[in-house]
Amino acid sequence: MLKFSEVASYAWLGEFEMLKHSHCKILSKPWASKANREVAGKYFRIVRAREGIHRLNIEISRLQTWVDTEDAHLLEISTALTTTNTVLASEIRMRYEEHRHINNLHHIRLQAIYNLHGYCGNSVGQGNGVDKDQSAVLEELRGADLIEVNKYNEAGKRKERKEMESTRKESTWYNEMDSLVNPYPKA
Repeated sequence: MLKFSEVASYAWLGEFEMLKHSHCKILSKPWASKANREVAGKYFRIVRAREGIHRLNIEISRLQTWVDTEDAHLLEISTALTTTNTVLASEIRMRYEEHRHINNLHHIRLQAIYNLHGYCGNSVGQGNGVDKDQSAVLEELRGADLIEVNKYNEAGKRKERKEMESTRKESTWYNEMDSLVNPYPKA
């Protein structure tokens, strides 16, 4: 008797000996062909990719709206508090400046997405919060190679870890604590 676990473990239709010898001519069906199954798999991957693009278009417009709303809200609160509480207003204004600098990066990236040839989503707002230092931010980003930066960053972290490890091993305190925690000597 066939068990479900056995049936589920078969990867290919051709492994079903029982189906090969059935009277229904299962192997002559279009879905029994490996090429047809691969084409169907690719088709459904394309369908899922289109759904993903639709979801991304929605998320892109949400991000644009959120960035614009955050900038406007912080500026509005800062301006409103200028007359009643100047200390709080200046603190919120500093937060606004920090957020605006970061949000300008978001605006630049969003604008690059809007300029893509195949982009088909809404371009709501299109960065009404981008300020004068956008060209400075673009210039800063222009020569940056993110992959190399990450490689150097990882290499720097590894070097720091090795230095910390060697310093820690030289420390008598570390050796004493290690002997208390690990009673077996290292070979």
